[in-house]
Amino acid sequence: MKSTIALLLLSLPGFAAQQTWTGQISDDMCGANHAAMGDMGKNPKDCTAACVKGGGKYVLVSNAKVFEIANQNFGDLTKASGQTVTLTGDLGKNGKTITVTKIAPKRTAIQEMGHVEALADRILFLKGDVDMAATEPVEKITQPAKMLAKAVAMEKTSARDYNKAALDCSANEDAGSKQLFQRLIQDEESHFAEFEQQQNNIKEFGLN
Repeated sequence: MKSTIALLLLSLPGFAAQQTWTGQISDDMCGANHAAMGDMGKNPKDCTAACVKGGGKYVLVSNAKVFEIANQNFGDLTKASGQTVTLTGDLGKNGKTITVTKIAPKRTAIQEMGHVEALADRILFLKGDVDMAATEPVEKITQPAKMLAKAVAMEKTSARDYNKAALDCSANEDAGSKQLFQRLIQDEESHFAEFEQQQNNIKEFGLN
């Protein structure tokens, strides 16, 4: 009975099931890449905020595809600018515009685990072997400021390595892997901006 009702609803004119995407809230001036904005582009949150203030519009960048956002006045867009989020909404008939109904932050640790899974899936697809091993000894850090400094350094290193990998994939005509690395770069830049903001908060307000 429930299945029948669901099918009837889906068949109604104008009815569409909501969808969920994971991606970065950016602006239509920069789209998937903030590099053209120079130093400001290194911080996706600040860059997005500045571009929107200058007349740009919020967009969602998901899997290297840029979606327009219909309801620009949706409350959580400003707070989520430059961040990687899980966004729920209705996709327009043109397949390019989303009317947002919910935005939730994507937890960094869960996202990093997703990176490992995505990379492993790509390696296996290319008939390679996956070897899970630590790249360096685990460092025990208990002081928040030092933890954030370490996290920022790791994010910078990851973004640099992924950029190099994307260029290598392009040189070898592997568009699929290149797009994967480009998506990971966006995530790492978002993490970097988040950790940097936390560092600034500690400097300004202290640990309490």
